Amino acid sequence: MVSCSSVSCQISFYTPACGCLFVAKLCKMMSHDRYVTVVYLSLISGLDGLRNVRLEGPHHVRSGEDVILRCNYDLDNDSIYVVKFYRDSNEFYRFVPKEVPPKRFFPSSGLAFNEVYCNEHDIFLRNVSLETTGRFKCAVSAEMTFQTFIAAQDLVIVEIDYSPPLIEVDQPSYYPGENAKANCSVGQVSHSLNFTWFINDQEVPKALHRQITIPDADVPSLMKSVSLLQFEMGTTSFTALDSTKGGGRTSLNGDDTRLKCRAELFDLYSEYSKEIVIQTTQPRYSPSNQDTLRRSSPPINGGAVAASSSPSPTVLSSWRNLILLMIIGWTGAKRGLHFHFCL
Repeated sequence: MVSCSSVSCQISFYTPACGCLFVAKLCKMMSHDRYVTVVYLSLISGLDGLRNVRLEGPHHVRSGEDVILRCNYDLDNDSIYVVKFYRDSNEFYRFVPKEVPPKRFFPSSGLAFNEVYCNEHDIFLRNVSLETTGRFKCAVSAEMTFQTFIAAQDLVIVEIDYSPPLIEVDQPSYYPGENAKANCSVGQVSHSLNFTWFINDQEVPKALHRQITIPDADVPSLMKSVSLLQFEMGTTSFTALDSTKGGGRTSLNGDDTRLKCRAELFDLYSEYSKEIVIQTTQPRYSPSNQDTLRRSSPPINGGAVAASSSPSPTVLSSWRNLILLMIIGWTGAKRGLHFHFCL
């Protein structure tokens, strides 16, 4: 066996078809006072090299929290040449094991690091904000096989507090047949929420309510997310009105209507509103209302209803009696007779 005192060059050739790695070493040795170049070619078979590169971490995070993104990979008798992290197309972190120091950070808006916890696998992001949102990637290059693989995933930062949604109605009670209007809202959010309505504990089909967003006047990146519901009040049923699909009907029981909503955003937020009760008010009739109804009653048999200018028979009879008594009294006075009448 010939040993090599010094190695001038080493060249590796990787063949993916067979998974073989050829390593060539060029050596110089002293032989009879002359240098002779010797080439050693060794074969390492069955080498898979770098594989299964994947980026792992949360997809949705609240603003202000910390995030760890982990770049995992499998090596088979190989070693890492470099690991790079990107947001969109911009590199912000690089790890090269053979460099001193091995970590390099590149400034990028919306990204702050805890450098102590960053290594060949992990990147630690501190106090993320809406500006942190983007498509993150890790690119891993192997040293011996020169393979490079990239894994990616989206990271969305969400601005939302923990307050429950709020229900507002036009008025606390309605007459049967009136259209009741209600809205369920969550303010100061960065994304539109998903709303679910419940009337008397029965879920209202999503096609029967619509959703809008109202931009925040002070913070352009935030909004108020609102769901609008309109339904017809009734003693035993309500009609949910949908302006875009023609509406629909859902049968319910009970005079009063109990209303509740739920708001959700990704896997970060799911809250119920406080339940409110909308009363169904039955019409009440006062004497004045009855007089009004009499005056507004339709004509009978097509005849007009008019006030009569003739006195009633009772009034006529009273006048005749009075005149008769006055005649009797006058006649009796002429004859010296006196009468006493009690009316």
